[in-house]
Amino acid sequence: MTKSREALREEAVDIFLRLDSDPEDASAQSMRDAFIARGPDERRAYESVAESWSVSRPDKVRRGPTGRAILAIAAVVGVGWFVGPELLIRLEADHVAGKTPRTITLASGDLVYLDAGSAISESIDDVGRKIDLLRGAAFFEVTPDTRPFIVTASGVEARATGTGYQVEMTRNEVLVGINEGSVEVRFGKLPVMLEAGEVARVSQSQLIDLGIVDPATIGRWRTGEIVLQDAPLSTLVEVLNRRIAGGIIILDESLSDAKVTGVFSLEDPLATLQLAASLHGASVIAAPPLLTILTR
Repeated sequence: MTKSREALREEAVDIFLRLDSDPEDASAQSMRDAFIARGPDERRAYESVAESWSVSRPDKVRRGPTGRAILAIAAVVGVGWFVGPELLIRLEADHVAGKTPRTITLASGDLVYLDAGSAISESIDDVGRKIDLLRGAAFFEVTPDTRPFIVTASGVEARATGTGYQVEMTRNEVLVGINEGSVEVRFGKLPVMLEAGEVARVSQSQLIDLGIVDPATIGRWRTGEIVLQDAPLSTLVEVLNRRIAGGIIILDESLSDAKVTGVFSLEDPLATLQLAASLHGASVIAAPPLLTILTR
């Protein structure tokens, strides 16, 4: 069966980004050559992705105020939308990351990799080690200790011993992913034990959905990349949103569920957003520090 144009483009993006991150990767080079050799549709898809990446470089991305759209949205949103929540977070948090991730060594010796735009509070004493994720995502490397290590986020509790795992808060759910070891996830009275490569998603409907991924992709943002497989575009936007001043608004909600696949760089979030948007015929209007708009 002939693949759709979008499916070919997504495959081309995956190959292109692998090569972009390591041009000398022989395996990625072979994948590119084999893909292009399959036929003219594949060749056009790859050339289109390369062109999109070129125009989405920092000096090419549409930046700066673009007229009434930006001004109208900024007026509706208002300064309080930005300042209010940020002030509350900073008053409550013990550790806050700006537009780049940071690494924190807790008094207990545990390591916390705090993603960009994320915040946590901590409570460590002789009885236990408790971390409250207030915003964003954090990856935890937990040292062996008789005291329990517990991370909470919007009512979800993730309890671990001697392990590496990530907890992330998005607009609609809390995600817990295990890189190694095991973690018990609780929401209400529902305990779930997760092993390496398993992910729990707790949605607003109070359901725990389980999935399996490559453990190496969990917390991959620590190396400046995110790996997505047939994921909603909104998932990528959540991560990029933490790295772009003013935040991202998706004007066309149909884009939220549009699927993306590939290894996406986080080094230039605007360029990556532009590339992902181009996969679905969308465009990016960037005017930091006000707003960045994703629209058809």
